[in-house]
Amino acid sequence: MPSPYALLYEDSRGDLAPPIGTMTTTCQLDAFIAILTEKAEGKYVYSYETGRANAKVTMTPAGTDHSSVYCFIRLRDGAILKAASWKAPAKGVRAWLAQVLANPAPVHYSTGWLYRYA
Repeated sequence: MPSPYALLYEDSRGDLAPPIGTMTTTCQLDAFIAILTEKAEGKYVYSYETGRANAKVTMTPAGTDHSSVYCFIRLRDGAILKAASWKAPAKGVRAWLAQVLANPAPVHYSTGWLYRYA
């Protein structure tokens, strides 16, 4: 049986196309935030801000006001992108929101699952 991580990275290598005709909705973003919150077990508080092209997901350690970018989600197709900086995503799709919502097992409250491993 393939690793659950392989299922997430299969699309980022170009083997499959993103779901056709899907727009990322606030319900999907809320569901993703709920998955992260459950996995964090109270260690972090997650939120998102939507822009023109992407939604920026931020994480704040519980009890502090210092936040960092967890990832970006491209609104037109639900591509999950690792953060390159506070304002911009890194190049390359790391996962698809629809896949993560269907199989949240590989998702971790930290961003380690967004890195590409050979």
